Amino acid sequence: MIISLAPKIILDKIKNIFPGMSNLTRMNPNAGTYMNKGYNPVCFANVTDKSVISEFPEAFQKLGQVPVVRESQIEAYAMISAMGHTYFWYQLQQLRELGLSFGLSELEANETISAMLKGTTETLFNSGLNYEQVVDLVPVKPMAEHENTIREYYKTCLNAFYERIKPA
Repeated sequence: MIISLAPKIILDKIKNIFPGMSNLTRMNPNAGTYMNKGYNPVCFANVTDKSVISEFPEAFQKLGQVPVVRESQIEAYAMISAMGHTYFWYQLQQLRELGLSFGLSELEANETISAMLKGTTETLFNSGLNYEQVVDLVPVKPMAEHENTIREYYKTCLNAFYERIKPA
């Protein structure tokens, strides 16, 4: 079996390099995989043995979730799940440092931020409220004046990078 972690190199190219190999896959592990809490999308070549396709996610489940996705989506998953951590780490570190400067212990700051993030994603994605209703749950928004600038950075930077990594 060949497992490719490389973006942009599609399964057909891998098949051409290894013509006799039938068990081919592309996988996007992410930083959470280090803690066995990853989101590791995987796709398989159409010639991959059915037993491999069914056993692979279970074998790699120790690393976190292993959803089977379409190959045409693998670069999108790379942008969101594999690189997504990098869009937040510096912000979370800054919140931790601010929490410490406001008098929280490191443990208190870490627990607070972790719980807040879990609640944030649950509320945004699973509350049944639309985006505007979710945003209205918190009346004070200290970063509101910068939101459009930050959104534009995301669109500009991530769209440009996606264009670089997606197959031609």
